[in-house]
Amino acid sequence: LDRDFAAFWAARLSVVPESARKSVAEFATNISTFFSGFDADRVFERLDPGLDFLVTRTTPTGPDAPIVRLPGFALVMHGKIDPDLQTRWQAAFQSTIGIVSIGGGDERRQPLLQSTMDHKGIAIHSARYLRDPQTGSQRTEYNFTPSFAVSGHRVILASTIDAARLAIDAFDTPANSEGPEHYGDRIEIHAASAEAILRANIETLVEQRMLKGGVS
Repeated sequence: LDRDFAAFWAARLSVVPESARKSVAEFATNISTFFSGFDADRVFERLDPGLDFLVTRTTPTGPDAPIVRLPGFALVMHGKIDPDLQTRWQAAFQSTIGIVSIGGGDERRQPLLQSTMDHKGIAIHSARYLRDPQTGSQRTEYNFTPSFAVSGHRVILASTIDAARLAIDAFDTPANSEGPEHYGDRIEIHAASAEAILRANIETLVEQRMLKGGVS
């Protein structure tokens, strides 16, 4: 995707309408809080133009798997990620997971447990929901194992551990190591994977359609 966060942020006062500037200022304050004192200018100026959005199917199995199976996805940003900024990205991820975990109590979600694993020498920081003692792991949120990694000059934010691994593997070749080409937006869909995602949910979708239509 041809997006330039650094340029947008630098020109935000001329792009954002005056009515939204208060929200932009609040966002900048939140960025500084989550990034442990790094202000938004310092975070965004280190991001290069362009990003990659990857989607992959998940393969939960067993009777305790989520009833609705969602694909996994990863957002890959490229930039100048020095060790200090990498640590602050990690802190921002951990803080976000903590807030989501605490807020989940209102919706009867289980807390998120954080952990770190290695993939090809790269640390993947992730979180998973604890199993619900009453309903198991069948709710939709169990499709997600939020994950974060820094691979070279790439920041990876993923909805699942498998998607984070996919993003690391996708750039683990000399041809892909330099980041995205800037030719505008491009979407690539793997037909077999798209079909597998639909097939995994077809029965549930049909049942929901029938219930809405009053058919049993």
